[in-house]
Amino acid sequence: MERIKSLNGYQKCVLIFMVTMAMVFAVVYSIIISKVGFEYKNTILVPSKENDSTLYSGKIQGQQAYFTVSEDKTVIFQQGDRTYGPYTRKEDPTAISKDEEMSEYMTGVELHQGEDL
Repeated sequence: MERIKSLNGYQKCVLIFMVTMAMVFAVVYSIIISKVGFEYKNTILVPSKENDSTLYSGKIQGQQAYFTVSEDKTVIFQQGDRTYGPYTRKEDPTAISKDEEMSEYMTGVELHQGEDL
């Protein structure tokens, strides 16, 4: 304690600034890592529940984008003023490359539009 009291005003300000900066970074870091989402084209899509659907939203190439996944496995994609789909989601383990590093922990998914894959 005596060491801190012997510091001049400038040194005390620098010390307080460094402690404050470490605390702010700790809070900001905990907020950032607590976000849940999925990476898609170098952005994070954040999930939320809306009625009976899950909505994944984020910005892709500067435009707001949404993936809406219904309980009946229907997927609709909206980016800007364009809408794509509806697609039908089908789980298929063969949709993952066997060369993928974590393939045994992944779920393969195929999207169909009518009969087209």
